[in-house]
Amino acid sequence: MGTHQSYLSINQKKIVKSAGNRVGGKTLDTLLDDWNRVAGSKKNQITFEKFCELMQHLPKEDLRKLFDLYDTDHNNKVSFEEYVLTVVVLMDGNLDEKLTLIYNSFDENRDGTITRQEFQHAAKRFSQAGTELDREMFIRKVFAKCDTNNDGTISFEEFRQFLKTDRESFEKICGILAVGLNDE
Repeated sequence: MGTHQSYLSINQKKIVKSAGNRVGGKTLDTLLDDWNRVAGSKKNQITFEKFCELMQHLPKEDLRKLFDLYDTDHNNKVSFEEYVLTVVVLMDGNLDEKLTLIYNSFDENRDGTITRQEFQHAAKRFSQAGTELDREMFIRKVFAKCDTNNDGTISFEEFRQFLKTDRESFEKICGILAVGLNDE
C-alpha cells in the first residue's frame, strides 16, 4: 500500500466552487435552504439523524448508505461542502468524478487504495447481493477480479476497469451508490 492521495480531495474545492454553474443557482439555493432548515447554518455539520431529516423523502433503508457516500472525509458527519459536492457530482459529474466519489467511500483510510478489508466492509454496507453467505462469496470473487495485479489492494484504475468489464457485478457491489452511473 502506498501513500496515494485521495483522488476526490484534489477536485473537491473546484467542484463546490463551480456548483452554481453546474447545477444552477436555483438548485444551489434550494440545497442551502434545505441545509439551513436542518443544520441552522452552512458552517454546521450534521449527524446521521439530521441527515435523515434532510433526506426525508428517501427510503429509510437507503439513508445509511447515502450518508456514508456524502461523508467524504469519514468523520461520521456531513458538512455543507460535502453535501453540495455529492449532489453536484451525482447530478452533473463526469464518469471519473462519480467513480471517484464511490471509490473514496470504499477507501476508508483515504490512502488512495482499497484494501480487502475496506472492500469487504464497504460491500457489506452497500451491496445488494443476496444472503450473507452469498454476499461473502460474491465479495471475495469480485475483489479477486478487481485486483488485477494481485497486490492485495484495488487502485482507482483497477476500480474503473472493473466498471468497464463487469458493470453488473460493479452495480451489485456498489448498490445504491451506482445509481448515478446509469447514464454513463
